Amino acid sequence: MKRPKLNQTLFLCLLFVLLAACAGPAAEAPVENAAEAPVVQAPEATSVPAEAGITHLTKPSDLPAESISQASDHDSSKTPLAATGGDFLTRGRIERPFNANSMDTYFPELDILIATLYMDEEWIYLDLTLAGSGTAANYALEFDTDRDGRGDFLVISQGAASTEWSVSGVQVWQDADKSVGGITPVLSDKSKASHNGFESLLFDAGQGDDTDLAWSRLNPNGTAGVQLAVKKSLLTSDAFLWGSWAGRSAINPALFDLSDSYTIEEAGSALADSIFYPIKQLSEVDNTCRQPVGFTASGGEYGLCPGCAPSNDSDSCTRPLDCPEGNWLQSDCACVYPG
Repeated sequence: MKRPKLNQTLFLCLLFVLLAACAGPAAEAPVENAAEAPVVQAPEATSVPAEAGITHLTKPSDLPAESISQASDHDSSKTPLAATGGDFLTRGRIERPFNANSMDTYFPELDILIATLYMDEEWIYLDLTLAGSGTAANYALEFDTDRDGRGDFLVISQGAASTEWSVSGVQVWQDADKSVGGITPVLSDKSKASHNGFESLLFDAGQGDDTDLAWSRLNPNGTAGVQLAVKKSLLTSDAFLWGSWAGRSAINPALFDLSDSYTIEEAGSALADSIFYPIKQLSEVDNTCRQPVGFTASGGEYGLCPGCAPSNDSDSCTRPLDCPEGNWLQSDCACVYPG
């Protein structure tokens, strides 16, 4: 009678073991299912590599083969202690690649020889050919888009150091309140400027509504020079006047026009035969005359280069009607107001 009880006990024990095994931890997903899980691939990058944490979608390329406009400028390396010409502050023409007062230091990196403008479908390029290389400087491209003599946009490259395009040190300014030039654009006014120059900063080293708006680089061909590039979309017109600049502290957006921020007495002159020689407060700066793009100049445009229109000769000098004869200095092309 005891054997049936033993068999019953063994049966219950085996049943208990089987039930415990079935009641173990929840089953995990089969290994083979994990191996079949889809792998998500990262999309290929389509943007230009980031610079200083900024992702660029586009950048300039090589300059087009053909230029659209060019302005030549005086070579001040030919005469020691003075400019060869082109320094008439009261008319907005500046040729001062020298130190102040003694003028015994010439800065070839501040002496523009040729300024050339190029254009493709997306970019406007400025190619500055300089008299030589030197320490870092500032270079600028100024646009007058409504052709009234007042600069509307100023693109500045500060200390370009590489032959690769970069937004580092590049700024774009706008004169939104139309104050550049004071009473009379380009020409000196009777009193010093009280306006704010280019007051609106649109782009600063990749910061702005368009992170790709403007770039600069050293000339990649080994020639002493700097190149700037700005998107055509910046401009409000296909017809405009342009001019270029080289300098250091004088390339200050708030000081434009420089002819209104300094009197001829304060600024001095780089011309040896001037009564205001030598240069004083305004030094280490050079600019070019202005060239037209997209229209035929009439000759009455402010700052226009010689030969751009049949009636234009920017190197000639006549006394303006509002300047008394006793205040006119023909050698400086300047009207000097006493006091």
